Amino acid sequence: MSHSYQILVLDDDRSLASLIKAYLENTIQAGVELTHSVDHFWLAQQSNRYDLFLLDYRLPNTTGIEVLDEIKKRDITTPVIMMTGEGSEQIAVQAIQSGAMDYLVKGNDLLNRLPDAIKKVLQMHDLQQAYDSSMDQIKYQALLLSNIREAVVVWDTDGRITFWNIAAYKLFGYKPNERIGANAYEHYINQFLPPVILPKAEDTSGFEIQRRYIHPDGSNCWVSSRTTPLVDEKDPRKIIGYIDISHDITRLKREEKALKENKHFIQRILDTTPFPIFIFDLKEKRLTFVNHATEKYLQYSPEELLNQGRHLLKQLLHPRHTERGAIHERYANLADGQIIQNEYQIQDRGHQWHSFLSHEAVFQRDLDGTPIQIIGVAEDITDRKQAERNLRHRAAIESLIASISTDLVNLEFPHIHAGIQRSLKAVGEFLLMDMGFVQILSDQSTSATSAYHWAREENHRQSLSTCQAAIIASPDLIARLRSSQSVQISADSEPNPDLQDFVDRLRESGIKQISIIPMHYNGKLIGFLGFASRQSARQWDAQDQNMLQTVADIFVNTLIQLWSEERLRKSEALYRAIVDDHQTELISRFNPDTTLTFVNDAYCRFFDKGKHDLLGKSFLSLMQTQDRQQLLRELYDLTPATPVRTIETRFTLADQSTRWIEWSDRAIFSENNDLIEFQSVGRDITQRKEMEERIESARAQLAQNTRLASLGELASGVAHLISNPLTTVIAEAQLLKQEIDPSDPRLESVTAIEQAGWRTQQVVDELLHFSQPTSDQNEWVNINETIQRALTLVKGNLSNIDVELKINLAESLPNLIGNARQLQDLWVNLLLLARNASADGKAHTIQITTSSAENGKVVIELSDDGNMIPEEQMKNLFEPVLLPPGLGRGTGMELSICREIVRQHNGTIKASSSVAGTVFTIEFTGEVISHGKS
Repeated sequence: MSHSYQILVLDDDRSLASLIKAYLENTIQAGVELTHSVDHFWLAQQSNRYDLFLLDYRLPNTTGIEVLDEIKKRDITTPVIMMTGEGSEQIAVQAIQSGAMDYLVKGNDLLNRLPDAIKKVLQMHDLQQAYDSSMDQIKYQALLLSNIREAVVVWDTDGRITFWNIAAYKLFGYKPNERIGANAYEHYINQFLPPVILPKAEDTSGFEIQRRYIHPDGSNCWVSSRTTPLVDEKDPRKIIGYIDISHDITRLKREEKALKENKHFIQRILDTTPFPIFIFDLKEKRLTFVNHATEKYLQYSPEELLNQGRHLLKQLLHPRHTERGAIHERYANLADGQIIQNEYQIQDRGHQWHSFLSHEAVFQRDLDGTPIQIIGVAEDITDRKQAERNLRHRAAIESLIASISTDLVNLEFPHIHAGIQRSLKAVGEFLLMDMGFVQILSDQSTSATSAYHWAREENHRQSLSTCQAAIIASPDLIARLRSSQSVQISADSEPNPDLQDFVDRLRESGIKQISIIPMHYNGKLIGFLGFASRQSARQWDAQDQNMLQTVADIFVNTLIQLWSEERLRKSEALYRAIVDDHQTELISRFNPDTTLTFVNDAYCRFFDKGKHDLLGKSFLSLMQTQDRQQLLRELYDLTPATPVRTIETRFTLADQSTRWIEWSDRAIFSENNDLIEFQSVGRDITQRKEMEERIESARAQLAQNTRLASLGELASGVAHLISNPLTTVIAEAQLLKQEIDPSDPRLESVTAIEQAGWRTQQVVDELLHFSQPTSDQNEWVNINETIQRALTLVKGNLSNIDVELKINLAESLPNLIGNARQLQDLWVNLLLLARNASADGKAHTIQITTSSAENGKVVIELSDDGNMIPEEQMKNLFEPVLLPPGLGRGTGMELSICREIVRQHNGTIKASSSVAGTVFTIEFTGEVISHGKS
């Protein structure tokens, strides 16, 4: 096949160069050879003859300008078009001055402009050669110039215009017959700002400059023109005229103006946004930009932060962030447009720590494609993190108090002492203290009559004894306790003068901190609860103090019951009085048919009813309907071997408010194991349930964030597999449509290809909807279908690594009621975790199998032979804890989310891991659908 032109391309962007080659071969039937380095370019130039050189400005270790200079040194006359992605006027002028015939800015319309630019340059080159050979060919050349896109104006040394082509008429607004023969200085040269400068005879390449021209209709336009001298063929030093070639660059100037305005607009955004924005250089490990919003949080101006250079990380970042190793390792594989999130703790000028959530992306890469700068937008989440810590701490306190209360309420008389001892240890370890005690005072004096002790280590017992003795020996301290004041003392702080002797004794025993809570009964101090530490003082908050007071109240109730046990056995009346007057829990007894036989005053106060309204009636009328059957099943499941069970139920009170009660129910059996009655102790846990709902809401939000993180990884795989070839398919189809005659029957096939390409692009866009929140609606679900949908989403990610996917889905599986979207999320999470564990460059296998068990359950096994899970992590594998980076199986939160999805579908999930591989086994209770019903 013959080619109209032979073109040599020098561009280090291989993909763009290949696209240019294919486009030129199809549009202008040019022969194109590609080179990607300067050495390869010179070898190709010496081996073949070319009509045109197409150079990229930005090249490894050099520039296109330097290549142009070398071309001139070697006396090579082949015309050159310079391509640049930077759009700089200075580069364009420098390229033209160095010998380039034209320059093009890389952009979306590069391919559309390139054929015309090549034709223009080759025509100009031919024209220039013709002018150099003989002025007699001017008329012939004028015919050529009349058909080119650029405006061409020629005048002689007398200043008379001798040529004015149609393009000049279109650009400048005057017809050829209106300007040919006119004075060039009056009607052309001086019509520009700046005016045309006439080159000398030796300036054979001419001058190219951008000028502003006022059109006859009053509008302004910008042109880029090159003025070249026409010299006598016999005497090259003699100028016989001038030629000026111009083309319209008004749109380019407008785009440059818009770019400047956009830069100003972006700068205003950066200056006014309330979020800190920064650019960080990974190689130099320093900030290169930070906006003014940062000063609000850190009390450092942008200039101060930038001037700290490499010392910024050590000075402001928490040590755990700077000890992670090379910072840029986190961004080595980050794709353009991909965003990652990092949390940092940063110290402000006042040495206060702030927590920030930073959204980061690659801002600049080097020539090798390695990220060298990142841009980040940070959000101060200090209050949110503190609220989360407080919420978790409060939930842990509620759980501890519930555990202590339940334990002590259900204990038999001989085991109460051990129960108090266990509770004392549990509270001490929770508060990270070294020792704890409960001191009971006699009714007549302040001397100790009974005590419970706990010490973390045996050598702390001496300090514990000294501490208790010091409290008893301090009248001022006892007086404060009698007045219901709790006491917190740190040996490092200046004490109240009244307590100086007490503090001195603490220091002698090595105790640095102590908290003492009074224990009152009927307005009288009966003892005190205390915890002490030999370590540095910790900060006590209101939650800790309230917890200690609640524990002290529980101990008081327990001790009162303990001391009254013998009397209660002798006198039912005394027992009832104590239960009614001094018990905050709801206490009741009822027959097996749920008829109440006893309720205490707290029970009556809670339901706002008298005893006569309750006794002899079923307590089920007080409960919400949906909880009754579950409660009865729990009660009737009690046996002499397991007579105690804790049950949570809801009640609607007279004011229509809903309250949660945690019941500790005990079944009483006869010697023949016949059920006699139930004894029940209830505690209002409404606040705890509300807290659990808030925690569940936070966990749901975390699940959505993890889902969005999975979407980023899925979208990256899909973009890698589809976007690049899809662009080529659409572009090639569009080119074919331009070349095929409308009556050609092949046009229909080409159009179908293009439309299919756009439909595929829509499919890629639909994938982004995967990040939308899931619906709470349950329906009949086919497990195999949810697995197939998940595989469709993750196949792109699995194809990026050397992994074999084996699928064995059993037919005719029982269906189950559930949320198909959540189950799809479950398989996506497990498959991505398996993929991450197998992404070590070695060949691996991921297998997913479904089957039905004999008990009607649906069993799903997902296994991989990637990195095994460490044994120490298996115990808490499904707990929501963060894993250290680099373990290969996510952040540690994904499996917690998977467990929650399985739990919501009444299923089970378990895992096993060894050198041979890791297996996750999920079981659901399935139901066979027959005629549309289960």
